[in-house]
Amino acid sequence: MIRINPSRVRPQKRLQTPSDKTPAMLTETYIAPVGGWVSNQPLAAQGAHTAVVLENFWPTATGIEPRGGSKLRCSIAGPVRSLFEYRAGFADTYFAADDTAIYEFSSATLDGTALSASVSGQSSGDYSTLEMQTDGGSFLSVVNGRDLLQIYDGSTWQQVTGASTPFAITGIDTDRISHIWAYRNRQFMVEGGTMHAWYLGVNSVAGAAAKLPLAGLFKKGGALLFGATWSSDSGDGMDDRCVFATDQGEFAVFQGADPGNVNDWGLVGVFDLGEPLGRRAVLTVGGDLIVATRAGLIPISAAVSKDPSQLKLAALSRDIDPDWRHEIVLAGNLDGWRLEKWESRNMAVFSPPPREAEQGYCYAVNLETNAWTKFTGWRIGDLRVLGRALHYGDESGAIFLCDIGGNDNGEAFQCRACLAFDHLGGFGTFKTAQAAQSTWRYRTPINPAISIAADYRTSFPAAPNSAQFTDGAQASWDTATWDVDQWAEGTEAYQILKKRHTVSGHGETLAVQVQLTSAAPQKLDCELVSVVLAYTGGEVFA
Repeated sequence: MIRINPSRVRPQKRLQTPSDKTPAMLTETYIAPVGGWVSNQPLAAQGAHTAVVLENFWPTATGIEPRGGSKLRCSIAGPVRSLFEYRAGFADTYFAADDTAIYEFSSATLDGTALSASVSGQSSGDYSTLEMQTDGGSFLSVVNGRDLLQIYDGSTWQQVTGASTPFAITGIDTDRISHIWAYRNRQFMVEGGTMHAWYLGVNSVAGAAAKLPLAGLFKKGGALLFGATWSSDSGDGMDDRCVFATDQGEFAVFQGADPGNVNDWGLVGVFDLGEPLGRRAVLTVGGDLIVATRAGLIPISAAVSKDPSQLKLAALSRDIDPDWRHEIVLAGNLDGWRLEKWESRNMAVFSPPPREAEQGYCYAVNLETNAWTKFTGWRIGDLRVLGRALHYGDESGAIFLCDIGGNDNGEAFQCRACLAFDHLGGFGTFKTAQAAQSTWRYRTPINPAISIAADYRTSFPAAPNSAQFTDGAQASWDTATWDVDQWAEGTEAYQILKKRHTVSGHGETLAVQVQLTSAAPQKLDCELVSVVLAYTGGEVFA
């Protein structure tokens, strides 16, 4: 009999040890960050459909798209302090102001024109403006608290004093008027450095001004900063209220039509909203007043029902609160905060004061979705919607038209997004990114790049090259070659691009990074839909 040693018997099926296993490939799909840039969230629990970095991408309701470029329109002699317009007539007239003069231009002004002064001898370019329609026409009044009020009638300017003709204002020296606004067809004015407001007759831009003293209403002191109309709807009506704001953040609200009639004028209340960031840092959205304060973008309606300590909960800027507070610290006592609503894009743009040796940037929010982003490359002295198009002026005196073309006055700009970090279902385990696929909806050539950030540290590689445009891709009316270039045929002309990317990244948490370079003569017409990440995981943290 032959004895067989069991230790030498070959097993019928060899069992695999854990070290023999090839890690399974896993995938995760990320929808484009339609929730926008959010910096006010826990690192370990970042929200879906948000981004920790979003620059030069505009968040829509369906994806993110590159912003448009900017183009030099014209220039003035000094730094741009104010932009405003006169709307009456068949063609709008635009104005820019530096510290000493006011300059005029229009949509017909040739690109690159150096403007000549229409009004000179001024001592401040920080203007408050109001255009009113009267039986005699439409008149634009401008004030700055240092120089005499000026009225523009569509062709000429006139300084207004108590004895000037054809317009005169009595009761107050017009060089003391620092802010001006309309309420119930009356022109209201702030006397700079005081608690006094003034008002004119109904449908009047001149005449006898009546004084409205308000010092007894406010507990914190200071001076009146601005006034505005606050409404419960988006139009003018019986529910309109007149708001007087101080530089200490108190707001007195009145209702009624005639301050001189005790039966038609009454105090609603005095509320604390927080210190405003200047009289140009306010806008109207759906009738509500949104005020940029040191605590954030606060709707005045919130002050009626909330304690001042709770107002941040109602702030439009709550998603970027850490960055908002950082801007307040950086700006110190600098003036020049700007807030502008761009209705045609459903956008509000917030610009901090320009600082020396800083790259220009501003913040923008989608008023429909409350999604934030950051636009870089724009060094803003003032910004204003002129003729339904956004313009900004800088410290050099240059005035730019925004959202036009695909570059910033000939310079390329980078679009970057870092989506929220994801633990991918496993805390305390490492994951390794292997590949990604981005899905885009597009009508112009694009060259996107995808990379990976790990463990809450963004790390963008070098930006990709700009896509090369062909003649057909640039086809637009008045510039394309007839019978040669290809024309889009509406929304059905959009195409879908699914591009695969080789990526690498290793960490407990991973985040998808998206980059585009915009340098084309036309705006990049594309939108990120989603990104699929392929990764391996399961390595336990040691």
